[in-house]
Amino acid sequence: QEDAEELYLKLIQLIKASSKKEDDSIIQILQGETIQTLECLHVNYTKIRNNKFIDLSLDITNSLNLYDAFNQSFSSELLDGENQYKAGSYGLQDTKKSIHISKLPNVLSIHLKRFGYDISTDTMNKISTYVDIPVVLNSSLLPLLDTQEIHIYD
Repeated sequence: QEDAEELYLKLIQLIKASSKKEDDSIIQILQGETIQTLECLHVNYTKIRNNKFIDLSLDITNSLNLYDAFNQSFSSELLDGENQYKAGSYGLQDTKKSIHISKLPNVLSIHLKRFGYDISTDTMNKISTYVDIPVVLNSSLLPLLDTQEIHIYD
């Protein structure tokens, strides 16, 4: 069984595959970019990785609206204890992990995560949270990184 996001991504792949090899207009319209930064707290080690996306998957747990979901999904995370980051020759390190949107696409596709993992029961549970979605999405309220472009999605 496939969910809506998987179907959407397969349709995009089929459209891209059926178009001329040099025609990547569908990707130019739908593709955005994020920057993931891993910054070790006690040694001089930073890793930056650019990632391209066609859709953004947002965690809606504890989110009242779409802006909350963006902020929750793109908030910084501390990797420590048993979750330390392996920083090359420095070994396991306490690390701050952050992800920001560096380039927004012309058409923004958002996937709201409907299932979440419960560590105490080792099961996937359906998330039934009501999330208020604005008719118009203003990108100036999103967790962007060093971008001057403002998008209004409606």
